[in-house]
Amino acid sequence: RWEPLPDGTRTEEMYRHSLTWLEPLVSVAHTDDDDDIWRVATDVVVSWITSDAAAQVPSPGAWHDHAVAFRVRILCWFLELYRRRPTVDEPVVRLLAASIYQHGVFLADDTTQRPRSNHALEAAGSLLSVCISLPELRAAAEWSELAAQRLETYVAQALAPDGFSREQSPRYHFFIVRRLVALVSYLTDFMTLLPGDVI
Repeated sequence: RWEPLPDGTRTEEMYRHSLTWLEPLVSVAHTDDDDDIWRVATDVVVSWITSDAAAQVPSPGAWHDHAVAFRVRILCWFLELYRRRPTVDEPVVRLLAASIYQHGVFLADDTTQRPRSNHALEAAGSLLSVCISLPELRAAAEWSELAAQRLETYVAQALAPDGFSREQSPRYHFFIVRRLVALVSYLTDFMTLLPGDVI
């Protein structure tokens, strides 16, 4: 169910629409090459895309900036695995690509950004995921440069000259550093696939 739940909190709605809970299912489907599990995972992804597009009253969690950043990474990862399958359904690939592009437009929009928040870090990394998954997009080079600029701005604003989080919370500092390390590792692995010069 993708419609707003009457008893759902804002956080619950955001995580439901982030699709991060789908990760174990996709991992098992890919690892075991299980057609039945692939079918379930594909049905969920297609259901979200088509239901959200047709929703009269979308859930407030559907286009929460964090949900978008998390979900598009799931969609990019799903697309990469799905299109390698021998039984790939081309209409599903096109639907995924269109949805990923829609997410890229959202992430590139300045009005959806919270530059002083860790959300900006997630959004910039997710925008780079879009550019890596679909480098053929006309906007990919521009978006990758925009994401790099936003990352630089975020690091300059979020971290003091000594490298510690300006929030002065060890837990938050560790969280930010882990996210930055994950992003740098991701970029290092896929740097040759990015259009333009990002780092």
